[in-house]
Amino acid sequence: KKGGPDEGSEPAAEAEAERGPERAWLGFAGVVLLGALAGALLNPHFGATAVTLYGYVAVVLAICAGAAVPAVVTRLYHQARDVDTSWRPHALPAGLAVAAVCVLISRLSSFEPGYLYGVIAGFAFSAKPSAKHRGHIVALTALTTISVAVLAWIAWIPVNGAAKGAGSFFGLVVLDDFLAAMFVSGLVGSAIGLLPLRFLPGWDLHHWHRGAWLLCFALAMFGVIEVLLIPHNDSHSNAPLVTTIVLMVVFGGLSIGLREWFASRRRHAEGRTKVAFPQRVRELLSPVEAVSVETHTQPAEGSD
Repeated sequence: KKGGPDEGSEPAAEAEAERGPERAWLGFAGVVLLGALAGALLNPHFGATAVTLYGYVAVVLAICAGAAVPAVVTRLYHQARDVDTSWRPHALPAGLAVAAVCVLISRLSSFEPGYLYGVIAGFAFSAKPSAKHRGHIVALTALTTISVAVLAWIAWIPVNGAAKGAGSFFGLVVLDDFLAAMFVSGLVGSAIGLLPLRFLPGWDLHHWHRGAWLLCFALAMFGVIEVLLIPHNDSHSNAPLVTTIVLMVVFGGLSIGLREWFASRRRHAEGRTKVAFPQRVRELLSPVEAVSVETHTQPAEGSD
């Protein structure tokens, strides 16, 4: 996740430098561990068993790897341009509320493998790239994430066969779950993240180059539809496919709605004028320049 350093007075900045890193890492670890627990709860056979423990460890590793991929891509890009590469961990605990609701609905509807939205943990960089360079970073990150997901799937096929054997080594079982989690989260996460909404990475890419955005988004959606959705339709019934699509829309809408609720509270705390729903929708889908000219107000917030 991209972002800048916190603003404040010099003493506050010094205090943040002394205690900020520890608190940031604690928050990051807390979100990862609790988010992984939510992921483990998606398993209908969740319980005090070794299989549940292996699944939990695999989800923890998958979340960390999912955060590391964009961080590595962003750092390498900044290094190539010879700009500041300093970074810090960043997590959003409030997103776990969405994750909890996703797990609850998935379990109540007996939908497998289930959806896990809301585990927001990554790394924020101090550099403030231009719109063009932000588009470059998003495109490179998306293509890398999709490539890693595909490689995870290719590696998963033989590993899954070996892990199903009786008395399999626990490391092999964890690797099996880890590769599956990387594959699913990489494709689904890329598809959701590339939506052209102001607060998602896809907006930066769409704003920079629509052709590049369309290519990346098409690749992500192709993977989701062909590999994740169609296999659920083996029974020649449309019900599993319809259920998958409906739940994806519901969970995606829930995530966006919760984000907008927090954004509305922040605007109210800052004393900013309440924005009508139709106008807010136009803001989320319009370039910053167009919004600032049309409304004559401060441009809406970017990625959160």
